[in-house]
Amino acid sequence: MQNKKLFRPSRTKAVALIWLWLAGYGDVSVAADELFQHEAQLTPQKLLHAVMERNSEVPAMQLAWEASYSRIRQGEALDDPMLSYSFAPQTEGVSGMEYGQKLSISLRLPWPGKRQLRGDAARFEAD
Repeated sequence: MQNKKLFRPSRTKAVALIWLWLAGYGDVSVAADELFQHEAQLTPQKLLHAVMERNSEVPAMQLAWEASYSRIRQGEALDDPMLSYSFAPQTEGVSGMEYGQKLSISLRLPWPGKRQLRGDAARFEAD
């Protein structure tokens, strides 16, 4: 005996009608009846396939959500370190003076708690 979990036809039709109505289809009862006319039982996979077929923007919305979710780590991260080099060309060849050059590494540190707030703001936008 197979133990597959299938939706009941009446419940599945109701879910399909709601999805089609939310997708903006005018007369969803006709569209749903034509779509699932020959189905005795509707599996979740068939319903999902029908919804995804009628709503092509769902994958784009999912990618946008994933992109906004990845901004949380960016908001909480420190800025990139800066490396700079400078020199003073007029100091070359001057007696009693070394060649003027400077190498520096810097990192901007935010005020305590600011990284947490940026992460919270990004988390709020992602949700």
